[in-house]
Amino acid sequence: MKSHSLSRLSACVAIIAGTIALSPVAIAGSNGQHIELYVGQDTNSVEIAGENQLGGEVHQILNTPSSPTRDASAWWKYTVEITSYTGINATGTDEGTAYCDVPVSQSGNWYDCYGY
Repeated sequence: MKSHSLSRLSACVAIIAGTIALSPVAIAGSNGQHIELYVGQDTNSVEIAGENQLGGEVHQILNTPSSPTRDASAWWKYTVEITSYTGINATGTDEGTAYCDVPVSQSGNWYDCYGY
């Protein structure tokens, strides 16, 4: 009887360990952040360049119909370059480039960055 209980316990431990091993690792807030962009009223789009959570260089264009505009398409970290434009899709006048130092980890998923 004792060995039957022990084998049941071993089976339960194996199932729990397997479930934990297969669970996805949460990335939110721990290896990069989504950014919330604050831009001036003349800015209609930005080009964002920087490093993502995988260590790759990312360049993307984001239209900014309102301020703030949230960018949930990447997990940014370290220094992010934000170039502001008066037109949509990174057209029109280049208003300048701002830099945002995004922390690798923090308690939330969003980090405020400011453009022109």
